[in-house]
Amino acid sequence: MSIAQIDHVLATDKFYEILFEIMPETQAMFESTEAQKQMFSSALMSIGHWEFGDAQLLFYLETLGKKHKDLGLTTEHMQMGKRAFVEAIEVGGKDLSEDRKQYFINVFNELERMMGFGVS
Repeated sequence: MSIAQIDHVLATDKFYEILFEIMPETQAMFESTEAQKQMFSSALMSIGHWEFGDAQLLFYLETLGKKHKDLGLTTEHMQMGKRAFVEAIEVGGKDLSEDRKQYFINVFNELERMMGFGVS
């Protein structure tokens, strides 16, 4: 199934809605909410293409993950971020198969691992 089945607007809006609800202090970390939303949408597209082994996409996701770690995110932040991410996939990918939804969660777990966080 294709990444096109994820509604990026719904997924992105849901991600930040939940993130800011459970961690309101994170809102101050973002200079531009619109730029942040564009980045999240790009990350979703990259995750959707990760399985094809595109080295450039893998590099993008690794860089994005390292940037988050450099911001001082903790394991607790990652757990809350994952909660928001899973809900975003549920809402934006309501037509995806359960296997495809799990694929996105598995990639998130791999990014967590690459950043040095345990899988939550």
